[in-house]
Amino acid sequence: TAREVPPDGELQRVEQLGALPGGDRDPLEAAGEPAQRGTLPGQGGAKPIEVGDVGLDARVLLDEREEAAALNEGFAKYITTGLPFVIAKFASSLDGKIATSTGDSKWITGEEARRRVHQVRDAVDAVMVGVNTILADDPQLTARPDAAPRERPERQPVRVIVDSRGRTPPAARALRDPGKVLLAATSAIDPARAQALERAGVEVLVLPEREGMVDLAALLKALGQRDITSVLVEGGGNLLASLVEDGLVDKVMAFLAPVLIGGREALTPLEGRGAPTMSQALRLRRPQVEVLGEDVLISGYAGFCAVEQLNLTNLAKELQR
Repeated sequence: TAREVPPDGELQRVEQLGALPGGDRDPLEAAGEPAQRGTLPGQGGAKPIEVGDVGLDARVLLDEREEAAALNEGFAKYITTGLPFVIAKFASSLDGKIATSTGDSKWITGEEARRRVHQVRDAVDAVMVGVNTILADDPQLTARPDAAPRERPERQPVRVIVDSRGRTPPAARALRDPGKVLLAATSAIDPARAQALERAGVEVLVLPEREGMVDLAALLKALGQRDITSVLVEGGGNLLASLVEDGLVDKVMAFLAPVLIGGREALTPLEGRGAPTMSQALRLRRPQVEVLGEDVLISGYAGFCAVEQLNLTNLAKELQR
């Protein structure tokens, strides 16, 4: 897991603090040790600290620390690993479809949920999609929480398109709006195609390939080297599945709408191989549920979680002052 356990000499027993009752349990034990992972990376994680595990003074201070950690989770991962914090986002119907069998997807969720997506885009450094999403939906991928993108060019996230062969049309809407566009390709991209995209203002980044596709770990490393601390991945299903299967997703944001679509050919949020058994499925840690109009947002952690990084030994020292 992402948790780093301090050396034994740094640990203080809980009974040393009058404000932290609990016998002889270590502070890190009170937070829970990570569970064993299954086949899919990111499974398991720390048990959240329960109110009964700590005293009132510690609970108040811990709440403050958790709020601050959550607000800075992207930077927290980047500063400790050099890699961006990866958020996987999708919107689906109750029966797990992201579009109809004909490809229609506008709109599954309501205005309030879509407004939240723009707020998240506004907060991250980059928005990432696969080329199939560009070809199917021709999205803008801009942040529009309170103004048109052309009124706020300096605040647009980098738009990252994962496109191993350079199939993105130079006239795609994602290439036209203000802000930087980076296309991640492999050596399979045609040089003339790459030049056409560069003339459209795109930075073409040729990366190693893995099974004929862009090596996503190499891509995230390259983004970190460009000081990109957080990435919102919005699809499609193959890209999201590859990131999950490779253990590269830190957080999931699933927007669920009260609608049923059906259809064998209708797309789902995650394609790929999938988990062979339920015990190997990725179960999110610290899940939260929020109602947004008629829709529901379920979020949770699959990888790095800044709250789980909180050093309870330092918390104990503060309470002793």
